[in-house]
Amino acid sequence: IVLDSGTVFWFRQPIYFKICAVTTIMTFLLWPTLESRLGWKDSAVPICTADAFGLGAFAVIGTQKAVELGLDPIMWPVVGLITCTFGGITRDVICLQNPRVMYPYRTLYATAPLLGSIAYTLLMQKSLVDVDTQVAATISFMVTFTTRVLSFNRSWRLPHWKNDKDLVWNEPIMNTLTYDESEDEGSAASLENTTPGMPPQKIQM
Repeated sequence: IVLDSGTVFWFRQPIYFKICAVTTIMTFLLWPTLESRLGWKDSAVPICTADAFGLGAFAVIGTQKAVELGLDPIMWPVVGLITCTFGGITRDVICLQNPRVMYPYRTLYATAPLLGSIAYTLLMQKSLVDVDTQVAATISFMVTFTTRVLSFNRSWRLPHWKNDKDLVWNEPIMNTLTYDESEDEGSAASLENTTPGMPPQKIQM
């Protein structure tokens, strides 16, 4: 959509939508079991590894798309990065979570596909090195995947300015269901978003 490159590919090839739909339903049904019996959280190694695999793939796909559209090479890593991260940002916003790529206390995330896209861009510059497209794509994928996997349990962080908000935003948004008896007749349910250190915001339901 951003690149104005026509209809989104999964509209033309619904198999991708079907795969996502089945995966979503299976996750909804199986996740409680995985969480209770195996102790899995959304930060479990298998989940993060699968996510790293996806990051590597989309870093390559996004960068290649920029190449196909004839964009300037300096924009190739930008398109690769957007392809990898904007879906996650949208998910976090919808789920009332702090977007992980926006906060420096989280493990490295956007850095991995950015490095992978930069690697692909440099390898495709014939004036620097003569590398086949498939080789460049493989190296780009491995750079992204490896960087993300290695950052799982390490304190790697990008340089940033520290302030009091680092402590405030280090906690996720907590949703609590409350009842305000002063509203209308009877009890009106309301959803209260409470962020540690910040005043609550009430959303009437």
